Amino acid sequence: MLGCLLFPVMFMSGAIAAYSDAFSSYKKSVLDCSIYSITTVAVGSVLAAFLLATAVVLGIFSIGGVVNTILSGKGFSVELLGMALTSFVVAIGLLIFLLVQGGLSASYLETLYILHSGRKQSMAGLFFRIPRYAVRMLLLTIIIGVVLSAPIAAGLLISNMVGWGLAGIAVTTALVLFSMFLSIFFIFAMPAMVADDRGPLDAVKISIVHAIKHFIQVAIFVVLSSVIALPALIPFLGAIYLVVFYLPLSQTALLVLYKHSH
Repeated sequence: MLGCLLFPVMFMSGAIAAYSDAFSSYKKSVLDCSIYSITTVAVGSVLAAFLLATAVVLGIFSIGGVVNTILSGKGFSVELLGMALTSFVVAIGLLIFLLVQGGLSASYLETLYILHSGRKQSMAGLFFRIPRYAVRMLLLTIIIGVVLSAPIAAGLLISNMVGWGLAGIAVTTALVLFSMFLSIFFIFAMPAMVADDRGPLDAVKISIVHAIKHFIQVAIFVVLSSVIALPALIPFLGAIYLVVFYLPLSQTALLVLYKHSH
């Protein structure tokens, strides 16, 4: 009887202990965690806004050129060449954004790892580590993206074949939920890359192995993280809570859970 009562506690202890450890670390370096979190989110937001503004402006000029070409009845023209160049520029801009954003996310996680270990990190260290992770994070994102989008793509294909009735919607919904379930097995991919300096494929393999081995703890961690994130829904104050508290706390807890899963 006692064993039955202790069994769920043993599994919950991993996720709870990870958050408890992370909170203790957060209290000791709350100012540093807040500064690096705000900086990371601010830089990422500025980059995204700049990319979006550039794409919109160039897109307007491209659409105008295409419309002029269609109305004039011409074939190849300077406008079409301009549209092609515009698309190329936007594609290059998107690639650069993904590289920088991915490298920044990994560097931020490494910063939390450094702070949790009791060491100090500089703002220069946060940005200088971006190139180290940029390409690896892009490849990791592509690998995970392909795997998670495959069930959704299959669901859309099946739904188109059988029609968008009740059956088609049910199939697509089921496969979307299945894709969300699969994402759990990639939860340790970035921690493996940062904490153990693994490449993209190794990070994915390690994440899958550890997530399967400690599935109940990982599932509890996901549920616990979702509950702790609820205050972020509060207008305005929720954004502050998300950046200053939830982001550094949850990411540090994930690192702790990964290290404890070894």
